[in-house]
Amino acid sequence: MPNDHITPRIARWVCLALIVLALPRIARSSDGTGTVAFLTSGAMPSGLVERVQIHLGLNLGISIRPVASPNEPVHEFDAAAEAWTKLRVPRDHCLIALVTPATATNLRGRVYFNESVGILNVQHLATIKPHIKDLSIEEHIVRRVEKEAMRAVGLLLGMQACPSVRCAMRTPAGASELDNKGRNYCPPCWAQSMRITGVDLQERNRRMFEGNGIAPDQKKSPR
Repeated sequence: MPNDHITPRIARWVCLALIVLALPRIARSSDGTGTVAFLTSGAMPSGLVERVQIHLGLNLGISIRPVASPNEPVHEFDAAAEAWTKLRVPRDHCLIALVTPATATNLRGRVYFNESVGILNVQHLATIKPHIKDLSIEEHIVRRVEKEAMRAVGLLLGMQACPSVRCAMRTPAGASELDNKGRNYCPPCWAQSMRITGVDLQERNRRMFEGNGIAPDQKKSPR
């Protein structure tokens, strides 16, 4: 028939189109998970950065990719987010920044969906009055940052706020709710995050038990 030669040509174009469409996903997640870029700006409490990195890596089940801290101090979150989104690579689901701003602000943090950047104001989180007895101020600060970092990642992955009082995806109404909510996702939110990132449950559990490659003296952190 006169159109027989069209079939293989169409097939080639279809295959090429499928490859092109798949390239971003392959580049971002060749192992099915991708990464979360992570940076800090300004002075940080001792041990906080390592604790937060470990918490995110173990509980999300994906690798945390450290990014070199910027030289310029942060004065405005909007400008910082616009600059830092350029530090992301295709594999990054998002970028999370822990900040002690040069200009004081009462903002606890902000999520920038267009830039896929979440900024947490460690300075402000550290000034909130503690609401849990028998927990040091230092531990309050670390846990607040862990919770808000998990929530920022979840929002940037496309997850919604959760009504569960024990879920990190809950939007705290105040300081007391922030201190008393959980540092991890509830089971439904965990399942959703794994579907989005492509994390396998067994792989996540393996990372939890093996410490995700963290040095032995850093593996154990309060849960």
